[in-house]
Amino acid sequence: MVMYYIDGSTILMEPMKSREEKEMIRAHDVLINRLKKQGFTPIKQILDNEISTAYEKAIEAHGH
Repeated sequence: MVMYYIDGSTILMEPMKSREEKEMIRAHDVLINRLKKQGFTPIKQILDNEISTAYEKAIEAHGH
């Protein structure tokens, strides 16, 4: 998974074993937690594809 943080001009990556829902949520959580650990909290996320309801709930759980 690739995440671009605009304010920090940062590209973050997390390898995924598959494109399964659980794995996508895991990778997203790793990247978001990496940003939060550095003191950044994303306000808006733009995704390039459709997401499942569970993935959408995982995003909302991080406060986005």
